[in-house]
Amino acid sequence: MNKQFLKLLYYFTPMFFILCERTGGLMFQINHSGIKHVIAVFACACGLISLPKPKYTRFNWELKYILFASVFLYVVSIFFQLYNQSFKSYSLKEFYFLITPIIFIYCLFNLFSRKELERWMDAMFYFTSFIFVGKYVLMQYSDFTMSGFIQMFNWRNLILESVSPLGSESDTGVLMMIFDFYYIFKNDKRKIIIASLLTFFGYKRFVCLFMILFLIISPYISRGKKPKYYLVVSTIVLFLFLPSTVYIMCTDEFAFWFESKYDVDFNEFTMTRFYIVNMVIDANLTNYGLGTVTHYLEVLGNEGQTNMHNDILRIYMETTIIGSIVFTYCFFKIASKNIYSYFLMLFMFVELYLAHFLGPATIIFWIFVYYNIFYFNSELILKTPSRK
Repeated sequence: MNKQFLKLLYYFTPMFFILCERTGGLMFQINHSGIKHVIAVFACACGLISLPKPKYTRFNWELKYILFASVFLYVVSIFFQLYNQSFKSYSLKEFYFLITPIIFIYCLFNLFSRKELERWMDAMFYFTSFIFVGKYVLMQYSDFTMSGFIQMFNWRNLILESVSPLGSESDTGVLMMIFDFYYIFKNDKRKIIIASLLTFFGYKRFVCLFMILFLIISPYISRGKKPKYYLVVSTIVLFLFLPSTVYIMCTDEFAFWFESKYDVDFNEFTMTRFYIVNMVIDANLTNYGLGTVTHYLEVLGNEGQTNMHNDILRIYMETTIIGSIVFTYCFFKIASKNIYSYFLMLFMFVELYLAHFLGPATIIFWIFVYYNIFYFNSELILKTPSRK
């Protein structure tokens, strides 16, 4: 297949996703038409048929682990559907959301040179930054006030509200933090400053705190270093344990303790997520595997409550502890080659515990996550000397 056509297609696809999901108006209508998914499947298909011979392909290891985890979770879902004698198409959609980003990036890295990949990532960064600034600052300048800007530096407001006075969308801040990882790794100071500022303007509390912490420790992290084995294992165990902590936090006793300790309603602190999780647990849903919880919430149709905002718990509820083990192990396994890959996956898993980053409208996040992990894990990068 013509390489120029492939290049155009692999530039256009993620940009189209960003336009659909991060802007309003006509693009909002197009977003719900499903066209972006047709384009994504077409891009992946074109990429797969244009790959070099198997012996010349790279990153087969990362691809196999993510595909294995995705297939395993879907097989568990099929088992539940056979047991309950009802096939659910939403599980197949969830499977699509899991495999599309990794296939897209696998093709990208096997079709283009290192320089072309870096130009691609720079283009994605500038495009996302333009959309962020254009929509949430310049196009909403009438909502800007100096008092609102100053309020952003009130840390109590960040911790309790986690909503930008500038009207920024917090999920775009997560995208910028993913770019921040990349440019910190490359030691591109100008882009680090831009990505860090836009991450902060996203005003998502955990993301802001993680960004500050990582900016502090990154000068002491060798780019070619692998995370310690015990660190990866203990992190996997931690995330397998976390679903049980949610059940503890969903008790009235914990809510009373939290309010008496911090003088803040726990449901308000979690922006109604405490209520959503309690509602799902109390519903005692018949489990059909992947998508069961999200489908239930979408059917209810409560504004701002169409997902549970805790994908770690959701995977546990929909695919049992076995699904959680396979999912967590495989994702951290591909992040075990480089310490930057580990920190990025750690960041994403905490986001999975606090928010919704698996399923609808999440493909673009994992495209950039997998790009970073492939880039960090690259043999050429591992041979690059540490930053001074």
